Amino acid sequence: MTRMTTQLAVPFLLLVLCNAAFAQAWTEVRNEAGILVQKQADSSRVLPILLATTEIKGTPDEVLAWIRDTTTHTRWMANCEEARLLKQTDEASFAYNRVGAPWPVSDRDSVVRSTLISEGGGHRVDFQNTEEMNVPVNSDFVRMARIIGHWDLRPNDNGGTSVEYMIDSDPGGSLPGWLVAQVASDVPFTTLSNLKRMVETNAKR
Repeated sequence: MTRMTTQLAVPFLLLVLCNAAFAQAWTEVRNEAGILVQKQADSSRVLPILLATTEIKGTPDEVLAWIRDTTTHTRWMANCEEARLLKQTDEASFAYNRVGAPWPVSDRDSVVRSTLISEGGGHRVDFQNTEEMNVPVNSDFVRMARIIGHWDLRPNDNGGTSVEYMIDSDPGGSLPGWLVAQVASDVPFTTLSNLKRMVETNAKR
């Protein structure tokens, strides 16, 4: 190996190792009823990045139907007080969402753009907050500064679906420590628990 090659290889190796360390930096928050919730905490963030996984007895298409039907979100998404579809195109869908918060914390709202990729019998829905729809900010609520995440739905060996739900959010403003801990533990768990129940009991939409 030449000196130049060595000089190039060392930083590349460090980058690979750093990325690997970051990818493994998940801490278990909750693990019960077949639902695993993990987090990546960062002192510069109000909320940690959250990752929740489970297995659902239903096809990826059946799970996707609930995720894409905005009118059902108040029934299974944790603390969702309001959800409505704003626009649907061939490339993306746009929805308004409001999340309730305990007094004296203000509710948070957002406008989210979602895109769908389907392949190999599975589906991936990527979502991110957007200002494309020019929805006015309501002074009673706090508009969330960031929402980035995805739903990944893959067929499993039992004829069901392996579900992965990831969300990286900045609620805007500040939150008390007890509420941050509650969000990290309860919100992704409750969301997947409700979704699992809806799909598996074939609840009417």
